[in-house]
Amino acid sequence: MKRREFLTLCCGITFYEYINNKFTGLSDNKTSKLAVDDQKSFADNELPFYKFDTQRIHTDYITTLPGVEYFIIGNGEIISSVQFCSDRNSGASFFGLTIWDAERFVRKWSTFLYHPERGFENTKLTVLFNGQYYQLNRENFEEISWDFQSGIPIVKLKWGDEKFNVIEKFFTPRNGKILFRAIEIRNKLQEPAEVSLRLQLYPNFGLFDEIFTSESEKAVYARGWATMKLQTLHKSARVSGRYDLWVDLNRIDKMAEVVYVYSLDGDDKILKKKSFSQFVDETSKFWGEKNKFKSDNEVLNHLFNVSANGLKSTVSKTGKRDSGIWQYNMEWVRDDSMFVLGLLMCGFFEEAKIMLAKLLGRFVGPEGQTVESSRWFGYELTELDQNGQLLYALWSYVCWTGDFELVKKFWDKVKLVAEFPLKDVFWDKNSKLLKNKREFWERTDAFGVEDGYELAYQFWVSLGLAKASELAEKAGEVRLAQKWLSASNEIKNSMLNHPVFRLIEDGHFIKRRNLNGQWQRYFIPPDRRRMPPNSPIAVEDKPSSESDTSEVLPIIYGFVDADSQISLKTLEWVEKLFNQRWSYGGYERYDSSSEPQPPGPWPFASLFVARACMETKNYDKVWRVLNWLYSINGGKSGGWFEYYSVEQLTPPLPPVGIIGWTWAEMIALFIYHILGFRPEMENLTIKPNLISDVDSIHSTIRVRNTFVDLDIERGEKTVAFVDGEEVNLKNGQLIVPYFSKRVKIKFVVK
Repeated sequence: MKRREFLTLCCGITFYEYINNKFTGLSDNKTSKLAVDDQKSFADNELPFYKFDTQRIHTDYITTLPGVEYFIIGNGEIISSVQFCSDRNSGASFFGLTIWDAERFVRKWSTFLYHPERGFENTKLTVLFNGQYYQLNRENFEEISWDFQSGIPIVKLKWGDEKFNVIEKFFTPRNGKILFRAIEIRNKLQEPAEVSLRLQLYPNFGLFDEIFTSESEKAVYARGWATMKLQTLHKSARVSGRYDLWVDLNRIDKMAEVVYVYSLDGDDKILKKKSFSQFVDETSKFWGEKNKFKSDNEVLNHLFNVSANGLKSTVSKTGKRDSGIWQYNMEWVRDDSMFVLGLLMCGFFEEAKIMLAKLLGRFVGPEGQTVESSRWFGYELTELDQNGQLLYALWSYVCWTGDFELVKKFWDKVKLVAEFPLKDVFWDKNSKLLKNKREFWERTDAFGVEDGYELAYQFWVSLGLAKASELAEKAGEVRLAQKWLSASNEIKNSMLNHPVFRLIEDGHFIKRRNLNGQWQRYFIPPDRRRMPPNSPIAVEDKPSSESDTSEVLPIIYGFVDADSQISLKTLEWVEKLFNQRWSYGGYERYDSSSEPQPPGPWPFASLFVARACMETKNYDKVWRVLNWLYSINGGKSGGWFEYYSVEQLTPPLPPVGIIGWTWAEMIALFIYHILGFRPEMENLTIKPNLISDVDSIHSTIRVRNTFVDLDIERGEKTVAFVDGEEVNLKNGQLIVPYFSKRVKIKFVVK
């Protein structure tokens, strides 16, 4: 059956009619008497499977459930998500738990504890209390939240009634394909109570077929595309049936604790070598050595903590990570480069190094082209910003860690990455700008993008080449250092000052010019039938390319002065993207009229604007973005979606998932902008920018081979102290050589 015929079948004619007409060769005027009699004998709705669309999988497969939160935890070997969906009408599980292998990308419905008919319902804890069965529900639910008090990211769930209280804690240890689920139950009665606890291992039937209980091990197994095991550290365990693991606590007076363990592929063997308390201590020590940010504002503290956790939880031990969790199942150099910056600013140096080694080793082609969406699309459609971003990420790694060996190891690849944008196919010798047919957000000539010059490509390549020049100089490659710096300056100068091609109009940055120097204000698809049906770019007369949040990137990184008129006017220019076609907050990535997706705000694009506003000290706009991200669904858990819209176009578009780039942008807002902590090749620069409504910040930052304890307080004048001694500042910033030991720096800012 051809695809077009199948679509016609789904859109109108019955299966019975199709079979008669297609396979019996009978046209309408030659239908047999038997066929006519058959058609008269049965009404259409009596035919077998006429109502075929009543077969569905459980609603939990949907990512963007109303009001949903996803608490994601992981350690590079296993990833787990706790789902919390408070909406009664969604049909989704109120609570759900699922896990997957960190080395394998998944959709939500292909995670290990999603069941096609039951969703996540069978991941609930059952409490048998004095002969009665209880499970979590909306009536006995108390709270779900993050608990960072021990340093370990722990998801804490509280529920119960007048008889008992339950606290469930979920976390992964530092190493191992293991998830701990610690249960604490408190008896609120005056007399002892008979208590038993049950968990089920009810796996995804699409992935596991051998499911059984082991009486000898007191465990439940699921085997298929992987091996999954549920067991407990408690001695009073028993199994029953195919799925059930019980712990009989018998009579408890006040409180009892039980630790359940989910494991993958035999990693539970390490449970025989370490006690539970040893796992806790090791994991607490690991997190205790990472960067800390604590202010007198709980919104900031929460946003920092959930973002740091997200960065660590979703990158594998080999540096592999899905750029859109449950969405893309693909990798991008640009996303990973931004992710690396977030890791560095959190103190995850080893993870950043592994990711950079992956990018340089496997994601750079023989000419210096870089991988996006796990492939390369050719010269005209290449994402040139990726080359600049990768160079900037590598330079940042050297600045933060002092490790130049990674650069030496991949120096041949670094040269390719730097040289690639300077090829004649990209670098126009007349305009001194880089050209292609693909824009920053990946629309191409099919979307009406003309061959031309994209602001984001000029900015990132210019910045990346400038930083690569510093790396070349340190590597002793003086000629290359001069060449790259010269190219960087030429691109920047043309972007800002060229009489015909500068990417500025009316005093603000613009997105794109064509090869003739004309400002491309609209993206008119040559064939709208190729656009996602009903999307704005498919139906609106003049889809606008302006404005675009990528236009604020030069402000974020000091490419232009934050106090300049071009910075201020650019921020005014992009302001129309806030609440453009909705009322629930956030910035669209670009004008909604040219969206191939449903209009709606993008968290990481909104953070672009917040970071730029932080540089211009427009704190009200920064707080507007932060409060929006704190309050929208995803804010409680940190599981922010790529974008938020009232509808989806899935299919043909993939389901909307969770984007790791958002965590990196959030961390950069805190470390790079608010703390003003900016390592460079030879010196450390600190220039705090204390946001409004915050009077004090206490932080610990890992840099090079030591730590800096940085405290910032609001005062009457700006002054700084290093280990108690006042030091001179230059334009409000501290510039010092790197320290060989741990130091305490205190800033008082006006």
